[in-house]
Amino acid sequence: MGYFQLKYYRSVQDENSNSKAALTMFNLLDVLDIKAESEKKPDGSKYFPAKSCKDIQLCHPQSKNGDYWLDPNGGAKLDAFKVYCDFSKNPVETCVKPTTLMEGAEFNKAVTNDFKWVGEDLDAENAQVMYEPRATQWKSLRLDHSHVRQNMTYKCKNSPAYRTVDGGKHTLVKFLASDADEMTAFGKQQRMDVLKDECYVKDGVWRSAVFEIDTTAMDKLPLRDVAVSGGETTDEFYSVEMGPVCFY
Repeated sequence: MGYFQLKYYRSVQDENSNSKAALTMFNLLDVLDIKAESEKKPDGSKYFPAKSCKDIQLCHPQSKNGDYWLDPNGGAKLDAFKVYCDFSKNPVETCVKPTTLMEGAEFNKAVTNDFKWVGEDLDAENAQVMYEPRATQWKSLRLDHSHVRQNMTYKCKNSPAYRTVDGGKHTLVKFLASDADEMTAFGKQQRMDVLKDECYVKDGVWRSAVFEIDTTAMDKLPLRDVAVSGGETTDEFYSVEMGPVCFY
């Protein structure tokens, strides 16, 4: 519970628990003063959501990394949502986790060259990875930041992330951006960076590859889906884990 939220909550509780005779104009003014100060210096609590993690740090420099409530577009707080604030980063990062759970779902590749979008096998709206913020909240987050990044972990068993064709790398994993563009790790523009790749090892052991995009093209993220190409043999398996979208 945030500092101002706690003061406000205690004031209201004290007012509610006092006898009728003890309720004076001073009780009401005290509650209103705390509420007004809380609105000016939101602590990221559910009662007093902030516009960004950066604002929370400015108002409360001692805030620690963790989950906070944001309402970037202001106005009614009904569409406020929870994020993870990383105050140890410079600049501060505001990270939004996907609500569609992809990890844990394992897939056996069909022997084909066709790509298959993972969203088609998920219980998700529009067969895409979903997130809590509404469209207006995404817009406000993008306007308030200059960079955004997101990573995805490709978990693999005998299932490489790319194939070498004619001396070049041919991707076996691609991504759907928010602007409907498809991105790969080996594209010429807005490509995904490969932070780690163990998937070239085919030994029947689960391994992983990690892809990331870090960009100033704010409308690219969040990622909406992942597609994986078919395999060469029937013993290729994979699963995917979508990371949070982090604005900074």
